[in-house]
Amino acid sequence: MIIVKEFTFHAAHFLPGHPTCGRMHGHTYKVHIGLAGLVNIDTGMIVDFARIKELCSGWMEQVDHNTLNTVLGENTPPTAENLTMFIAEQVDELIIDTEILELAFVKVWETPTAFVLWVNPMFALLTREMI
Repeated sequence: MIIVKEFTFHAAHFLPGHPTCGRMHGHTYKVHIGLAGLVNIDTGMIVDFARIKELCSGWMEQVDHNTLNTVLGENTPPTAENLTMFIAEQVDELIIDTEILELAFVKVWETPTAFVLWVNPMFALLTREMI
């Protein structure tokens, strides 16, 4: 089973040399974090939503109301693709040692009509259902 928590944050970025995104501008990003696991028979939950929020507080603190060029580093273009990988790596790193969960997917909307979806290869068959 997969449990999903949605996050929203505001951040600025610019893509040097890009015709429309070359100047500093901002977005309201929306993120879905999907975690897979078994339902605990004692709690009736895979994981508490509050725990997911706690697991995501680190990357949220880094990106919210910040410049993504700074957060991702000088040599990493702050694209939606690179932001998605950054978030996936941050979450995956935390759950490996602390939870009986797997990161199933990370979905990042840069605008209301454009998103990037990273899917854990173990869950790649789900991709068709999530788009």
